[in-house]
Amino acid sequence: MGTVERGESNLSFSNLLKIAATLGISLATLLEGVDQNPELRGRESARKKTTLR
Repeated sequence: MGTVERGESNLSFSNLLKIAATLGISLATLLEGVDQNPELRGRESARKKTTLR
């Protein structure tokens, strides 16, 4: 899970469903706001930050 949190790997769709079910929330709720938060976009955003420095 740590590699996902650090943006080093991605989850499959089925694993996202499992996480949502474990938390007792919908997949939509789990992913709510992801496209609006650059910190949650993954490695691409991290590369852009590094390039901008």
